Amino acid sequence: MRSSKLIFLSDFHLVSNKPFFGLDTFSSLDAVISDILQNHPDAEYFILGGDLLEDLSVESFTFLQKQIARLIGCKLFIRGNHDSDDDLYKQLAKDSLNSLSIFNWEIRPLETYSKGKIHGEVSDKDFDSLYNEIKSLKDKDFIVCTHHNLTLTNSAWIDLYITKDYKNIVKKLSSLKNLKIVISGHVHSKSEQLVNGTLFLTSPSTSFQLNSNQSKFSLDKVNPGYVVIEISENNRYSIDIKRVSGHFGEPTI
Repeated sequence: MRSSKLIFLSDFHLVSNKPFFGLDTFSSLDAVISDILQNHPDAEYFILGGDLLEDLSVESFTFLQKQIARLIGCKLFIRGNHDSDDDLYKQLAKDSLNSLSIFNWEIRPLETYSKGKIHGEVSDKDFDSLYNEIKSLKDKDFIVCTHHNLTLTNSAWIDLYITKDYKNIVKKLSSLKNLKIVISGHVHSKSEQLVNGTLFLTSPSTSFQLNSNQSKFSLDKVNPGYVVIEISENNRYSIDIKRVSGHFGEPTI
């Protein structure tokens, strides 16, 4: 039975020449990509889940380009709330695909970026287009990728910046029986929630990790990570949350 690996890595928050929240984000991204290349050399599909540059510097952008070039395969970029420079993002996204098709699987992005906003927003046009496509292609299984989360983390401060109207979006998406996975970044922590058979998943970041189930902003001391989704031609899938080894600094909060 043939299968393929889809790698989701998100929230790089690259800052040149100084730690960000106590972490060297250059070193942590390098370690994540090195781990992918060592342990998943057969991976052919990569989703970059947003918040790639924090300081928007030339140094960070150049480093990001070099790191991304190490990943040989099809790439799909998703815009995060920190990806606020239109010109830089256009340069990054020029090599991005709009969709991925693997076996009987279809992978689609859902835009949650809203200029000048921290929280996520989904336009009616984008949602209706995605919803109608999934509904009409009943013989296909779908994975949807977003930057902002669509399910609660139970952390009051993180959930302030969840996607607007998330309850209605989740209700409608989870009614689609052929939508198997919705994967998001933004919250810098792993979580899984099954709603009507659809798995809503959030990824650890390649930089600092955030504590969920907390009332105040706080950093987790677990290492950076990424998500491996393995999909097969018989419509099965498996999820593996990976953490990299190494020391990248000490969280400051």
